[in-house]
Amino acid sequence: MGQTKTRAVSACVTLEMAEKLDRIAADYSCSQELLIKQALQDLIDQEEQRHLMTLEALAAVDEGRVVAHDDVMQWAKSLGTENALSVPKSGKR
Repeated sequence: MGQTKTRAVSACVTLEMAEKLDRIAADYSCSQELLIKQALQDLIDQEEQRHLMTLEALAAVDEGRVVAHDDVMQWAKSLGTENALSVPKSGKR
């Protein structure tokens, strides 16, 4: 198996942020580099998931799997009342 190619990136952070990173690294007995790599990976994973969810939502809209605004408003207004409505559903499944 070959080695994964890497590239260094840099960022200027506030002194406060750097000091917090120092404390966290000490608390976990690990390097700042490891914490930063994990934070970046988490951000990338989150953004990729957000993108996929957006594509799925747009496809749902294209397919007509939506809930009418008026239905949502009626449901919201009914919350906390004796006659609370069920969560509205789209007309298509």
